[in-house]
Amino acid sequence: MTIMIQDIFLIKNLFCTILLNKKIPISVNYAITYKCNQNCDYCGIYEKNSLKKSDFESEMNSSQIFSMIDQLKNMGMVRLGITGGESLLREDLGDVIRYSKNKGVMTTLVSNGYLVPKKIKGISDLDILFLSLDGKEFFNDKHRGKGSFKKVVKALQVAKKYGIRTVILSSLKKGSDNNIDFLVDFAEKNNTYVAFQILSYPHLTTKQRNGLIPSKEEHKNIIKRIIETKKKSKVIINSSASLNYLLNEWPEHKNLKCWGGRAFCTIDPWGYVFPCYIKQKIDGPLNGIEVGFKKAFENIPKFECDRCNCYSHIENNLMLSLNLDSIFAAKHFLDLKNKLL
Repeated sequence: MTIMIQDIFLIKNLFCTILLNKKIPISVNYAITYKCNQNCDYCGIYEKNSLKKSDFESEMNSSQIFSMIDQLKNMGMVRLGITGGESLLREDLGDVIRYSKNKGVMTTLVSNGYLVPKKIKGISDLDILFLSLDGKEFFNDKHRGKGSFKKVVKALQVAKKYGIRTVILSSLKKGSDNNIDFLVDFAEKNNTYVAFQILSYPHLTTKQRNGLIPSKEEHKNIIKRIIETKKKSKVIINSSASLNYLLNEWPEHKNLKCWGGRAFCTIDPWGYVFPCYIKQKIDGPLNGIEVGFKKAFENIPKFECDRCNCYSHIENNLMLSLNLDSIFAAKHFLDLKNKLL
């Protein structure tokens, strides 16, 4: 019965957003902390070096997060995606997950896997656990840190034991073309899935080109390899429509309608509300703790976007634009039981 109610709730909110042009935060990405216990060489999002101890201490506390969830749920939130930094560094993460699930919200988490075995009981209510893995052990550890490959393998084993659905989240970079087949084979052998994510262009904070982004030719070869592999394997959850967008449209935005700030948004650790990850540097964002999350969401500043690189945002934009391939891909992955937005 709960699933049926969630489906009806989702359909109603999609109808109001798409056809009635109402602003509803159906899908929310929330960075619960910018602390991280890894130092990946391609991560330029969080400006770790510029954050002080006082910045981390002023991140939203548990009661403020619970209030945020209440407000967003009342506004129409269906899915809460918790990210970081490394989310598991927050001691209250388990409480946040349970609170979100008790409110009937689909709850997902992105992690590097290091702390999953230690904190598995606290996150066992998750709908989906995304684990970061970029390829073969040498290639992965070169970019994400020594020992990180084995940490993800262990996290997968533990998550499987607790019945948590997992997805490998792989960041595409120079050299990734030699790792696609390995990742698909790895996912099949470990009874999981894989989603491919391209790097930020440019670094979100420095506005400089990420040096690990493949050349245009290599980028196309990587995406072509994924498209061909997807025809033979069911573990790749990127829709064909999103892969074709990355092949033919990226890095220009072109024919991809953006629903950021209308049907989905991103919230940082201090409660500031943005349309998406890419636009976390827009001027004038409102703070939901100070003015309420309804006002903060409804007053997201106008923005222009010439490219979309985030896996989940691309799928969101396609689904909300009623792209049938993207809709059916999500439907297939979740076996009609949940909706991934």
